Amino acid sequence: MGIRFGVQRIPRNSIQWEEKCGPATIRINSDEIFDIVEQGDNGLVVCGGTFSYGAGYWDGFVMKTDSAGNMLWGHTYGNEYTDILYTIKDDKAGGYYTAGYAQQASAAFQEGTVLMRLDSLGEILWSNWLPGAWSAIGAVPIDLFITTTGEVLLTTIHGGHTLDLWKFNMDGELLWNRTFGKESQGQRMAMDVDGDLYFTCYRALGNGNYSIDVSVLKLDSNGEVEWCKSYGGTYIEFARAITAPNTGGVAVAGYTNSSGQGGYDAFLLRIDADGSLIWGKTYGTVWDEVPNSIEPTSDGGFIMAGQTYSYGSNPDSLKVYVVKTDEDGNTDCSSMPWSPSVLNDSLTLETTYIVPDAYAMQVGSLSWPSDAVVFRPASICSDVSVQDLQHDSRRLTVHPNPFRDRVVFIIRGSGGERPKLYVRDMLGRVVYQVDDHIVLHSGENELDLGGLQSGVYTVEFVLGNEREAMKLIKQ
Repeated sequence: MGIRFGVQRIPRNSIQWEEKCGPATIRINSDEIFDIVEQGDNGLVVCGGTFSYGAGYWDGFVMKTDSAGNMLWGHTYGNEYTDILYTIKDDKAGGYYTAGYAQQASAAFQEGTVLMRLDSLGEILWSNWLPGAWSAIGAVPIDLFITTTGEVLLTTIHGGHTLDLWKFNMDGELLWNRTFGKESQGQRMAMDVDGDLYFTCYRALGNGNYSIDVSVLKLDSNGEVEWCKSYGGTYIEFARAITAPNTGGVAVAGYTNSSGQGGYDAFLLRIDADGSLIWGKTYGTVWDEVPNSIEPTSDGGFIMAGQTYSYGSNPDSLKVYVVKTDEDGNTDCSSMPWSPSVLNDSLTLETTYIVPDAYAMQVGSLSWPSDAVVFRPASICSDVSVQDLQHDSRRLTVHPNPFRDRVVFIIRGSGGERPKLYVRDMLGRVVYQVDDHIVLHSGENELDLGGLQSGVYTVEFVLGNEREAMKLIKQ
């Protein structure tokens, strides 16, 4: 049994088509999309990671579809270890830039970031490897932005706790790079109409005991710091997305347990060009709502997309969560005003010059079958819809994910057989297992995984001849 990814086109508030891709063989297959770009011909280009094809444990992939969702071409990119592509952008010349996580196979094993430029058919024009890639929290730390003049801006994590910003020309030559502070986990970036850059970070320095706050860092077009401020409540806030509307400033989306109606609630902060808070709102119910992306809309409002456990026909499964707001963050769906504390913050700026390494990757081909998958819209309120898979055959679901210490594994229909569960790191090593010594049963099974290091893991679930795999994120 394999995990497949789904692709949907949703014009305004209706689904036009959906496809799911990926093989379903005895091997534990896991194929995940992390970014998607719409093309001028109404086709799509997507990137992600695959455990089903390629040269290594995980390989990155890029796939191009037509306007109906049919695959035109697809390639894997990787070596013997783990390579996953997290972001992709048009290069404004018919090709693409893509970046992600890469493990160097050398005598001194290293984790880093790969940046590639591809032609219109996905062939590699050049590739660079940069030190540092991973974040201590679950959100993908790598972001990519193309300037109006065709230059490439890339964010990475270095040493687990510093934000790096890299600027390349179109030929892959490094123009400059900056390293900011310690204890700052860079997440996403946006560019405003004046060419200034904004970054979201998290900072463990906030407004209460065990508090983690969102920080926003503003730089000019040369990478010089203009200001840095933190926003947060008593407990934990993580930023997941940022956008710069034409009206100025930025909007930051994330999740918090300092305010809201229970669990982690989604939040949206509207911040002006000087870092002052214009307004803040939370959205959610008694379970978790986590946004992963945000975009401005033509009417001056915003739209967020993410995940929730709170709604739909199956309360144990994760659903797609979409929230549309007006220009002031208002929506009819379980929203509450929020006024987080705003503090002046600071990050140490280092100007460094690191020569990127060339990174040779094996390029393979994809031959995924695709078939229709039916999503059932479930209206929560007038301007929010949640999509739930109509036929969810998974035996195992996990909550919460991302998690901090304890995790609930929900098993459906073990049929008297004794399930087994293995947690593997990104190298495939078993770091936690439940086999014959601990009895798992149908329903909820709460396990303490607080001893794991922060990062991304794969959960392997075995029930007789059935196998499933899914991603698990430790904050």
